[in-house]
Amino acid sequence: MHLNVETKLSPLNPRLTPAPEIFAKRVVDTVTAAGAADRVTVQSFDWRTLRHVQSIAPGIATAYLTARQRWLDNIQAGQPGPSPWTAGLDV
Repeated sequence: MHLNVETKLSPLNPRLTPAPEIFAKRVVDTVTAAGAADRVTVQSFDWRTLRHVQSIAPGIATAYLTARQRWLDNIQAGQPGPSPWTAGLDV
């Protein structure tokens, strides 16, 4: 069985969750302790966590989610500078 684990963070409300690097470490530690690193994909609309997962556990698959809705546009194409959701990448 393969599992998709979606992190729920928002760069717009950072006080609601641990910092992305702490959150990523906790996810990696939990997945590794469960022996599931080869059966998990960590996914998120907030790409900061995914970059941390890749740096500390490159063997765990990641999926960079995107949305262009009225209620969430994490790419913000055409806006000046990078979106706060894309971990510094200006797409």
